[in-house]
Amino acid sequence: MSVCPAGTYSNGTHCITCSLVCNTCVGSATNCTGCTSPAILYNSNCYTTCPTGTYQTTSARIGCNTSCSSCTSATLCNGCQTGYFLLSSVCYSVCPDGYYGTGTNCIPCTAPCGTCANTGSNCLSCASGNLYQGACIATCPSSTAPLNNVCVDCGNCVKCLDASTCLTCKAGFYAYNNQCYTSCPTQAPITEANMTCSTCDSTCLMCDLFSYNCTSCFNGRFLFRYECVETCPSGMVGVASTRVCI
Repeated sequence: MSVCPAGTYSNGTHCITCSLVCNTCVGSATNCTGCTSPAILYNSNCYTTCPTGTYQTTSARIGCNTSCSSCTSATLCNGCQTGYFLLSSVCYSVCPDGYYGTGTNCIPCTAPCGTCANTGSNCLSCASGNLYQGACIATCPSSTAPLNNVCVDCGNCVKCLDASTCLTCKAGFYAYNNQCYTSCPTQAPITEANMTCSTCDSTCLMCDLFSYNCTSCFNGRFLFRYECVETCPSGMVGVASTRVCI
């Protein structure tokens, strides 16, 4: 048979009229390939109003980006699918830095937060100041110190310059070399009245009670009456294995 005229389709033996909204069709009356104005084609159907999740061009209805629930173009969303947040006509699964997701929108963090979560004032980082317990503050409180714009705990310190430099120790701790100890370390075993630790005399390997009260000696010296001497007194010899005069 000859080609069917516009507005009809061939069923193999006859030309059949397309549905009223189609001005052309193929295979069936409702499988549109063109629409009667003002209807617009989308997925082989003719619509006078775009279905949800599509937008209208001059001659067709086009599906939105998959993250959009409605849109005005493939990249400009008016609303977002569940699990996405709208910001400047774009749908995000995670809001950009400086915003947090609530409901269906990305909302700006409250200054001076750099990033935030759940609310605008629950800071995760700071644009200015130092982060402390979800807030951005200019000066870190006692027992904390700034490190990379975060107030970190001073540990055993009441006051510190940073996480590893103590200025004042908590009660019950001993100060030595900008650190706080529960007891004085081996290299500084002498406990002073002001809760500081002092090193032994330079001739002692180890000492007790006082810096000059040696209990063992470095190589090259021998212990004699709590002193480390280079040569044992007359009548005594130095034992190399114990570093003691006998």
